[in-house]
Amino acid sequence: YTGKQKILDSAGQIDKFNKRFGNKS
Repeated sequence: YTGKQKILDSAGQIDKFNKRFGNKS
């Protein structure tokens, strides 16, 4: 297990969050 998978998962969660809450860049 590498940290990369966790980072990618976190990025996915952030992407969902951004899509849900709009253009909070």
